Amino acid sequence: MAGTDALDALRTIPLFSHVADGDLEQIASHLIERRYPRNTTIVEEGLPGDYMYIIREGRVKVTKLSEDGREKILAFFEVGHFVGDMALLDRAPRSASVKALTPVRVLALSRADFTGLIRKSPDLAIAVIRELSGRKRSAQRGGVLGAERSQQGRPSPTAPARRETGAYSMSPAPASAATRYRLPS
Repeated sequence: MAGTDALDALRTIPLFSHVADGDLEQIASHLIERRYPRNTTIVEEGLPGDYMYIIREGRVKVTKLSEDGREKILAFFEVGHFVGDMALLDRAPRSASVKALTPVRVLALSRADFTGLIRKSPDLAIAVIRELSGRKRSAQRGGVLGAERSQQGRPSPTAPARRETGAYSMSPAPASAATRYRLPS
């Protein structure tokens, strides 16, 4: 599903923040549009993750079962958010469920397609590694993932919920360190 909508959505995902336009176009060509009616489970906690979902219409809730079996709401997401980006890289079970609160339209990217693209494009692989390395450095410095920071470099108000669910806001990537931090003269 190549197109402006898909490219714009991909450009704002932190995992793809260092990816060149040509590689983004290749990723966009593998996106699948899916629609879910209200009250449908899109992602189920505990099941293997094999897709990342970019919300283009509608509203979802991210939930986790508590130890006593009750549903705990972690976050609400709508257009401009995505879930499951780490499912593209590992086969770990989903850490939370995602349920449609309204009719939802998402763009989905499978792990199989993403892995195939990484095998064909060393530049894509390096860009993803660079982003993951930045996340790790940020977590080691301040305990907050780089993808969970606002454009001003401060932690996002919803960072704890995002860290637990693996879901991140689709806000533009932060400015480079060179423009964010100025050395005293």
